[in-house]
Amino acid sequence: MTEGWNCAPRWRIFAPTLLAATLMLGGCGSGKTAGLLAPGPRAIGAMDGGKGNDSVNEPVGKNGAGTAGDELGPDTRVAGSQWYADRSAAARPGTDGRASTNGTPPSGRLAKPDEKPPESVKPAKGEKTVALTFDDGPDAKYTPAILDILQKYNVKATFFLVGTQVKKYPEIVQRIVDEGHRIGNHTFDHKDLTKLSKVQIREEIAKNDELIRGAVGFTPELVRAPYGAVDDRIKQIVKENGRKLVGWNVDTEDWAGRSVTRMRNNVKANTKDGSIILMHSFGGKNIANTVKLLPLVIHDLKKRGFVFVLVE
Repeated sequence: MTEGWNCAPRWRIFAPTLLAATLMLGGCGSGKTAGLLAPGPRAIGAMDGGKGNDSVNEPVGKNGAGTAGDELGPDTRVAGSQWYADRSAAARPGTDGRASTNGTPPSGRLAKPDEKPPESVKPAKGEKTVALTFDDGPDAKYTPAILDILQKYNVKATFFLVGTQVKKYPEIVQRIVDEGHRIGNHTFDHKDLTKLSKVQIREEIAKNDELIRGAVGFTPELVRAPYGAVDDRIKQIVKENGRKLVGWNVDTEDWAGRSVTRMRNNVKANTKDGSIILMHSFGGKNIANTVKLLPLVIHDLKKRGFVFVLVE
């Protein structure tokens, strides 16, 4: 039984390093995507919200590897997995193009981000870094279990939160912040932003901003688009409002209910220095497997000498 929405990414951001991102066919996103910034002393970098038209699209194999292909334009649409195709009508964006009354005005700007990012581990020179990220929460079951594990192993992570869930569980949002993790905006109700007007895109972000501010008292800087689906309009809106657009380059595919063994092998095979790993704390087919996977991933990556950092 599926919980929440089916969060299958349609394109995957793949980057051997964080100096340049490569758009991968079959993962998440749409159109051209900007590069991931090189990691600073505090955390792994995010996608620049408005730069970069030189990314390469590569078909993805089962293990996440790809072969270079032709660059696709910003309006290209690629059929996603069955999970994406089967999303309920309630999760799909409206088609009338009208803005809701409680969103930003058509030409309005989003609130200025004013968070004070939590401190992250400062890796020593030559140490490999990796960032764990969790999408679609919070909830009252799996998010607390994930937080308990992170606390046990003294690992910090970045949580991209959906507004409908923030509204239900503001106390879990507060716990995430209190325990030194970073949060980002994953829109109000997880619509595919590439199918919305500019007004609606701003509203999806602004409505979640308001809920997050109500829960923890600040507006976050980081934004992750649902399904990783982005186009030039989204990148422009994010950049002009002082936000950072964040992708990933290792997809556990926990949204599809993969087995713990398969996900663990996937992470082992594809995690490199500077990787951003995608997991979920709600909204997938079997998030209980994510909870089982997490301590194994932490163990495996620590054994290989990785340092866990926050997304910057």
